[in-house]
Amino acid sequence: KQIGCQELLHVVDTNWRSCEDLAEVLDSHSMRLRTLLSTIQRFKEGDVYPNLLMGGLQTLTGLDELANRLGRLRSVWPRLQQAISHAHCTMERFETVRITSALEEALRVRRECGIAIARASASYAALEDAAERTRSKAEDKQRWRALSQNALNGLEPLVSARVAAVLWLRGSPYSEDWEHASQVMTNNLDVAVDLEQTLVKHAGVIMRTETEHAVVQQSVGHLSALRRELRAAIAPAFAVTRQLANPESRKDAAALRGAVRNALRDLLAAMDRVELVARGCGKSESVKLVDGKNGAIR
Repeated sequence: KQIGCQELLHVVDTNWRSCEDLAEVLDSHSMRLRTLLSTIQRFKEGDVYPNLLMGGLQTLTGLDELANRLGRLRSVWPRLQQAISHAHCTMERFETVRITSALEEALRVRRECGIAIARASASYAALEDAAERTRSKAEDKQRWRALSQNALNGLEPLVSARVAAVLWLRGSPYSEDWEHASQVMTNNLDVAVDLEQTLVKHAGVIMRTETEHAVVQQSVGHLSALRRELRAAIAPAFAVTRQLANPESRKDAAALRGAVRNALRDLLAAMDRVELVARGCGKSESVKLVDGKNGAIR
């Protein structure tokens, strides 16, 4: 009986060490797979690999489930070792059912781990290629955006904001880059608010310098109407900007995109009408705008 206990202790010790080694291998594969999948999922460009992502996630789930089973199995060996040692010292009878069950589970887990590790290893090449392509596309996008922003920075704020808005509207059918959309909207709102102040200042200049009442009434009335139109476009644009910052609103991407497009188009149209007057091309050709920053008539 003592010889039998010694053999059982050797079997338990061997399986215990085997489980510990296998747990480290599983952890290494899970970490590598999780890193690759996270890299692909972090960028919107990774959405072009749906089947690859699904397969990788399924493999990762399988590895995690096996790791949990291994964890439960690893907690069994110390108790079995203690029970066998006790039986060895006291010459008491030892029930072999528990060790048989543990050995059978260990055999199943080792077999399934071999299959899961082989599947994970086979997926690495495709996942690494997809991760590199995804990262490269995202970096190229950021680089071109930076170059575009540098070019826009050399323009006047109104022109820069309008160019950015037009580019966003043309490239927005499926865009979910909400940070960029928010920046475009904010820049155009800054210009619109400045234009509104310009209208107010110009109305003040007209009332101080124009002597003919009819001219004052006509010009100031037209400027007031333009200001109302501009404010009517500014208010929804501010509301959309708040939506862009709300994670809940982003869940319905199509609705949010549509709201941004409508608000941006209305804002651009209102700003264009103000600029037409500034260039003497509006309904009141005698009206000229005052620069919103220094009060000079232009």
